[in-house]
Amino acid sequence: MTDTEFAILTNGELYHFYAQLDAANRMDEKPFMTLDLANIDARIFPHLEKCTKGKFDAETIIESAEQLKYIAEVKKVMASEFKEPSDDWVRYFATRVTTRRLTAPVIDFFREIVTTSGSQFMKDEANRRLKSAQDLDEGKSPEQIPPPADDAANLAEDLSTDDGIETTDEEVEAVQVIKAIARQAVPVSRVSMRDAKSYCAVLFDDNNRKPIVRLYFNTANWRIGVFDKDKKEAVHAISSVDSIYDHADAILDRIKALAAE
Repeated sequence: MTDTEFAILTNGELYHFYAQLDAANRMDEKPFMTLDLANIDARIFPHLEKCTKGKFDAETIIESAEQLKYIAEVKKVMASEFKEPSDDWVRYFATRVTTRRLTAPVIDFFREIVTTSGSQFMKDEANRRLKSAQDLDEGKSPEQIPPPADDAANLAEDLSTDDGIETTDEEVEAVQVIKAIARQAVPVSRVSMRDAKSYCAVLFDDNNRKPIVRLYFNTANWRIGVFDKDKKEAVHAISSVDSIYDHADAILDRIKALAAE
């Protein structure tokens, strides 16, 4: 225990700043701010300045320290969720874009959607910032640079549109089976689902010109249409989702052909 309000731990290159935020008279286990001389983050300069002798104010530093600490912790959580979305994270987004019952297969289906959406969103943001910087370098004023489209809002609106299409749990399970087959040749992220009123399409690279199979589950007599290298569809009757494995070789051949294009 100590009555010291702040502490700095350093090896000469890394400087860890500690405060008593979690409990009185005891330094927190985690620093509220870190300065790495080998990789300086300019965003901490205003906070670092508050720790200097000329501008030192304990109350101001406490407010700043608490904010910095939780920002760092939230960023870690977000990084983890972007990399491997938890069920709660997936459920949060899924409930905003679908009214389907969130069974385990549906959660697994949306987990990949959330992962892919997060990755694409980050890339879009990076590209947008690079484009804005390029426009400024070319002499355009900020007023001349068009505002970015709200892709996230548009995506949510598109997904929530009531178009009469209902994706069933069985279709979701079937897509998972096809992904399991595809995993022998390509990453599962290259296999996507696009539902329609008359059938559910399973596509390669989310390209409707590259169909892998079509699922005809809208009637009592289920069928699966498997495309060959010439893009001809062979339709087969199946009795269950598990029956898709009977056509695994043809599905895998189609995926390998698409991957080689």
